[in-house]
Amino acid sequence: MQPASALQNIWQARKALVFTPLAVILLDQLTKAWVRATIPLSESRLPIPALGNSLRIVHFDNAAAAFGLLGEEGAPFIVAFGFAAIGLILFFYPRIAVAEPYMRWAFGFLLGGFVGNLIDRLWQGYVTDILVILLPNAFNVADLANLTGFLVLLIGYLEESSAGQRAESR
Repeated sequence: MQPASALQNIWQARKALVFTPLAVILLDQLTKAWVRATIPLSESRLPIPALGNSLRIVHFDNAAAAFGLLGEEGAPFIVAFGFAAIGLILFFYPRIAVAEPYMRWAFGFLLGGFVGNLIDRLWQGYVTDILVILLPNAFNVADLANLTGFLVLLIGYLEESSAGQRAESR
């Protein structure tokens, strides 16, 4: 039997991989349901009129990939990629759980984002996009989680590799 502190450390290490995806999935699905229930398809609302079209809450059905990339023809590839990415994260879960904290957060966001959009694709055949901020393409919470996960992974890796190079030069 492991001491209580060791179990606490294991739990602390895995929180990002458990609660982050659950929070992303819940927020993603709730915001999409709210938009589908309150905004007619292809319409938008300006939550802060002073910002004009820079920030809009929209209701678009998107069969393409994140931020409207790839055409509708890519939908089967997107579903297959989603399943593969989720499978890889779950397969490597034991290694990720004991990795650097940035990796746990990054993969937590990625897992939540992939599952959030995959739920839409399997349930509806498309993803509901709900936001437009500055860019011309609409996106949703799951897309933001995927972008956040990728950026956290990239920045963490670059920082880790830079620290390794500094240590070698000493």
